[in-house]
Amino acid sequence: MKFERQNRMVFLERFGDTAIIKTDNVHAQEVGLMRRVMSVVLVLAAAPRLLVAQKAPDSTPPAAAWNERAIVWPAADTDGTKFVFLEGRNDIPGRTFSYAYFMPAGHWEHHWHSGEVRVFVMSGALRVSYGDKLDSASARTYPAGAFLYVPAGKPHTMGANVNTIIIGIATGPWKTHYEHAASSSEHHHH
Repeated sequence: MKFERQNRMVFLERFGDTAIIKTDNVHAQEVGLMRRVMSVVLVLAAAPRLLVAQKAPDSTPPAAAWNERAIVWPAADTDGTKFVFLEGRNDIPGRTFSYAYFMPAGHWEHHWHSGEVRVFVMSGALRVSYGDKLDSASARTYPAGAFLYVPAGKPHTMGANVNTIIIGIATGPWKTHYEHAASSSEHHHH
């Protein structure tokens, strides 16, 4: 194919899906290659924005520390308990997360977890007993500073005689299954 443009002769040769444009003054350009190069340039230009856009919504800050005053609590449940994720989420397989749980004095509940959990008693005194039913009478007391390991699937009673805050660390997917709560509310997050 031949056509003229501003007193120049232009030849278009086609080879499969590639077109070669030649001009009479020996300029040549492979359109297929140019398209590929431009595609790569556009992808590289957009890559940083795409990477930022794909950042996980549960990303962990580079460093963080919590104490009683630093935890941002939601409103309390009807039973007086409060639950908040400190970092991560419990629904991501293989991902470690942490949470804070506040129990008011006199709160007792019976449950088990789908995965193991490590619990640090931040303040107050956590009381725990193991067994198939709620048993506050034989619960052992773990004071502030204690660190507990709770195996997956192990039913246990948990409560407090004083206001207590615990920090839990587990790996997703992870869920708490309630068998009995001594309070009026069965709606829990822990």
